[in-house]
Amino acid sequence: KKNAPAADTREVADKVIFYLNKARAEIGGGELSKISSLTRYAEYRSSQLISNFAHDPGDWNKAAEATGYGKYIDLSESGGTPQGYYDIGAREAIAMAGIVGSTDRIAETLAQIIIDSPRHWSYVGSDEMKYTGVGVSCNSDMWYATIMVTNTTDYEN
Repeated sequence: KKNAPAADTREVADKVIFYLNKARAEIGGGELSKISSLTRYAEYRSSQLISNFAHDPGDWNKAAEATGYGKYIDLSESGGTPQGYYDIGAREAIAMAGIVGSTDRIAETLAQIIIDSPRHWSYVGSDEMKYTGVGVSCNSDMWYATIMVTNTTDYEN
């Protein structure tokens, strides 16, 4: 599958959540619940990773603006040109893998990258995090995942 259809990327994303929750259960953590607005944000972010695989604040703002997720923080002086950023109230983990196989195998691989990263797993696996949105994109047999986790639904729209 050089470029996967949307149905496959959504299936992989849901299975990533399954594997993350399985790993959280093994350490006594609660399950992450999928929330829709954060999922749309994560889907947008995963498509950005194809050309810029990075935790990029400029891309975060573009994703928030495009999806309506988050709260805009205006830093301009009153009457000045609007300047600011979006507070998304969530943490991001990203993964990339060149893999061919079933949606299940792809999802397990992407989830395992995060589980095996102490830096990412410290918050993705944290029992403080209650909600998630996962987006997955595929380009030329490279799979990109954005895993967003948060402890609040205050940013849902």
